[in-house]
Amino acid sequence: MTTINGFANQPAQTMDLFQAALDAFPAHIAILDTAGAIVAVNAAWRGFGAENELSLANDGIGANYLDACQCAVASGDEHAMTIAQGMQEVISGQRTSFVLEYPCHAPHERRWFAFRMSRLHTPGDARFLVSHENVTSQRLAEETASANEARYQAVFSGVGDAILVTDDRGNYLDANPAAEQLLGYSREELLAHAAPEIVAGAQSWESQEIDHAPDRLAWRNDLELVRRDGEIIPVEALATQVMLPQGKIYVSAIRDMTRHRRAETQLREEREALAIINEVGRLLSAELNLDVLMQEVTDAATGLTGADMGAFFYNSLDDRGEFYTLYTIAGAAAADFQD
Repeated sequence: MTTINGFANQPAQTMDLFQAALDAFPAHIAILDTAGAIVAVNAAWRGFGAENELSLANDGIGANYLDACQCAVASGDEHAMTIAQGMQEVISGQRTSFVLEYPCHAPHERRWFAFRMSRLHTPGDARFLVSHENVTSQRLAEETASANEARYQAVFSGVGDAILVTDDRGNYLDANPAAEQLLGYSREELLAHAAPEIVAGAQSWESQEIDHAPDRLAWRNDLELVRRDGEIIPVEALATQVMLPQGKIYVSAIRDMTRHRRAETQLREEREALAIINEVGRLLSAELNLDVLMQEVTDAATGLTGADMGAFFYNSLDDRGEFYTLYTIAGAAAADFQD
């Protein structure tokens, strides 16, 4: 029978097993008594002290951990203050455990540790397990994820085209400010809708796009979307399939084609008008019969203006030198205007 570090009357074999169990943990572990004194440590604790040249006598066994925290508090360490308070609450029985993540940077690297303290359910005097687990990799991963999220949000919110994100059934998962402006819905309103409710001719679109989507990684299509106020707007959509751990999503970049369509219409009308003007010019130079010429000019002018019907009135001289009025009609029969 032997006494080791405050554990009285325990067989040596039991203490060896106890120490081996502590040494198996990668976290830096110390066992404290009710006064806060260290009664046992593990291999990771000893290794950390050696690597950081802490010069702890007997690896800190016998030193008072709570007193060390109080000294750090006096030097202005706010994390030590929080840890000391949490330790006192666990020792006094106000709480069964305490956890705090804190920075512990070295000159050559940034480090974070998670401090944990919990009461051990052992016979005899109360004992408490204190551990310091290196959580640097998790913290750096969180920082990277946060930076990636910030970049994504900056691009997502700042891009001029509307961006809509849907699941594999067309339910909206996200929408950027440009999409809100384009469609007249708030983001929250859009998330309560599905793509077939926004796309004009939704049934045919759904069968073509969503049902066939698994066969394609990306596709482009011309669509008409229905704004919140009922206005139908032409758009060009470029959708990309993205595979995430939780399933497929589809990211669609939507560009308003209203101005483009108007420009195309205006250009087509200008070309048609120019063709009519050129035809009138040809007729004026080739036709000698006044009646035929006036009819062709009336037909051309009516077509140029896009009217359904047109008439041209002009004066002519008879054999006696008197004026009389003639007219030509386009788009209707002259007999319709005769008594």
